[in-house]
Amino acid sequence: MKNRRRREATVFGVIDAACRKPGKRCTGPDRSAVGARLAGEFANVHRTRPRCGHLKRLYCDLCRVSLAVVMALLGSVPAMADVFVDFGAQTSRVKARIANMDDTVDTTESGIHLGLGASRRVSERSEFGARIELDSMGSDMFLAVRALDYRYHISDRYAVSAFLGAARLDLATPAYGYYFGAGFQLRDLWPRWDVNLDLRYGDKVARDNLLPSDPQGGSPDNFYDVLGISAYLSYRF
Repeated sequence: MKNRRRREATVFGVIDAACRKPGKRCTGPDRSAVGARLAGEFANVHRTRPRCGHLKRLYCDLCRVSLAVVMALLGSVPAMADVFVDFGAQTSRVKARIANMDDTVDTTESGIHLGLGASRRVSERSEFGARIELDSMGSDMFLAVRALDYRYHISDRYAVSAFLGAARLDLATPAYGYYFGAGFQLRDLWPRWDVNLDLRYGDKVARDNLLPSDPQGGSPDNFYDVLGISAYLSYRF
């Protein structure tokens, strides 16, 4: 109740400042009209901008979960846990749906791929872990979190994987969305060195149009679908 009254006092303080003339306070009708207009604008902001905030919270929560998983794995028996780094290259197709445009804008970006993670065998063939990935996409950066990174070992040298998490695309303001994919691994190309090939997808990575330079009209958000392939080497410590 106190917070509500404080917000109301702030809003009406802005209203008074906006329409007050020197030596004169706002009249009742003027204040009501301005208040109705501002209340409508605040309602529109809260109604039309829930997605990106929700995805940002999800992304941050998954970062914390992934860090907790990595720390737990590092605290396990060393012989049963692997800490690894990835480095290689990626290419991605970015399909953008801009707020005031009917057609999508397709671009292809390539760059380096880096990763850091930890995993642990939970059975003879199954392995669970978590990972953070960083990709350069032209002048932008794509940061992804694999909160759930599962690998199934077909044999001693071949394995397939599936993963799920969230992604952040650094644009004028950050965009957030869901992230998932699958991959193939050839283990021990050289001792402790593995070769990986992954197919990855960032689903409806959303960015709010908040800047004056952003598109005006149409949807309050821009959406980006990111479909990429990454090939890289992993080194297990």
